[in-house]
Amino acid sequence: MSQSISGFLLGEKKKDEETTPILHFHNSPVKYQVYFRRFWILFVFSWIAMEQSLIWITYGSIELNAIYYYKTNTAMINFLSATGPIAFFPMCFVAVWMIDRYRARKTMIITAFLCMFGACIRCIKIDSFGKYNIIFPIIGQLAANTSGPVCMIMQSKISSLWFAPNERTFATATMTEASTISGSIAYLIALLIKTNVDVSYMLYSYALVSIFGMVIVLIYFPDSPPTPPSPSGALSVHLPNQGDTAMSVLRNSWDICKNFNALLIILAGSLSGGFYSVWGAMVVEIVVPLHYTTKQADWLGFYSTIAAGIGGVIFGKIHDKYQHYKILLVTLYFLQLIVFSWFTLSVAGAIPGAFWGVQIANILG
Repeated sequence: MSQSISGFLLGEKKKDEETTPILHFHNSPVKYQVYFRRFWILFVFSWIAMEQSLIWITYGSIELNAIYYYKTNTAMINFLSATGPIAFFPMCFVAVWMIDRYRARKTMIITAFLCMFGACIRCIKIDSFGKYNIIFPIIGQLAANTSGPVCMIMQSKISSLWFAPNERTFATATMTEASTISGSIAYLIALLIKTNVDVSYMLYSYALVSIFGMVIVLIYFPDSPPTPPSPSGALSVHLPNQGDTAMSVLRNSWDICKNFNALLIILAGSLSGGFYSVWGAMVVEIVVPLHYTTKQADWLGFYSTIAAGIGGVIFGKIHDKYQHYKILLVTLYFLQLIVFSWFTLSVAGAIPGAFWGVQIANILG
């Protein structure tokens, strides 16, 4: 790496550091500070999360074109989208183990490599293989989606390691919503897809995105900053790993399962996030009964992901300022219940004006 790039990323200048008073940790003085380079870390992680989600949702956003391109059927294209949720449950335990065992840098290198490998192998299409070309996107989707859990669960770890307490919700929301924003990018690109050649160019462009992600991770993504930003950040750095073996991960997971309050939080987050992710991947098929064209359905997906991304960042910033997490969360869940009930009834034809009702509910949800 060039000295100039390293110097900038390492933040050698004093303006890179925002210092707080010296506190004591484990009977030794620790000076807590944040670094300007934390925004590079935010950018890199957000890019990897974005590309991983972009790869996952690829075929759901161009379902009809993909069926023609691979000479396959709807069920197989839905399976390509379903590899994300299928891979998540078993691989989330592996992701937790990797983060604790190998820390941030090695974990991100592995994640970026899996995304790059998956995106690149999908570019292969051999004419003589005919309908069996579908094996390449299957391998690619499985490889890229194997890295999905890291992109979905590591945000809070990065926020704790690099950001001050009053910045963490915003940073976490930004990294989380990067995945959502990628959905809007996918649906926008889908509007341009007309022929098999367009599909090929799209796959090549996604591969280039993933190669760029691999490069920026290799340039600079350390395990932690030189000095932690807060006491909780110091705990993440200085305490010995409690989950660096497979058995310890399973043991810690079992301990969480015995905590009723923790289970309620996990259930609320997993149900809302999981159903929303699957809904987003299949929105084109969901609105078919309302006689939406493919182009209109893609715009529908675009509007919803843009609204979700902007809303997540805004509400993250609101929480950083006011710190009323429970009130904010309950309010959002209540509004979500109303909006998606409206959407469901509109799709079912139980509410007049379903065509426009779906669009309004889609954006608000």
